[in-house]
Amino acid sequence: CALPISNFDAHLNLEQRLFASGDLNGAERELRVLQTSFPPSAPVQIEAAAVAAAKKDLRGARVALEKATALDPTSVNALEGLIALDLAAQDRTAARARVEARLKQTPADGRVWFLAAQLYAVSGDRAGQEAALRKTIELTPTNYQAFMLLRSEEHTSELQSRFGISYA
Repeated sequence: CALPISNFDAHLNLEQRLFASGDLNGAERELRVLQTSFPPSAPVQIEAAAVAAAKKDLRGARVALEKATALDPTSVNALEGLIALDLAAQDRTAARARVEARLKQTPADGRVWFLAAQLYAVSGDRAGQEAALRKTIELTPTNYQAFMLLRSEEHTSELQSRFGISYA
């Protein structure tokens, strides 16, 4: 069943479902409709990046995410994708610089603080992770994941100090 060309949300939803089911060709077909029939948008670029990454085209994914960021400089999804690509390229310095620059731009965005906490965790920066988790909870007290990660970190620290155990 063909969708009316004028329905952006329907095409985006269909593309996402096709991608989730593993139908990359179908997802690309819907992306072409979205890219040719509607004004440029960050969500479409983010989806294009996901398809490119699934096809192992990391350069194409980065280009699409950079376009998404240009279209919406506050997009956390685009930031997350770029950080993932930095980490895939073993460039933790670039990933950290990217998240810290965004924190300076949007210091009240709990989603960015949570992303920073995750990055600090994979980088082995436990103090940075804890500080970012605390800031996440301060800004978004309903972020259950941040609360549980902080609680887990506190428990690990307590065990380390009590029993001299190191998990590093």
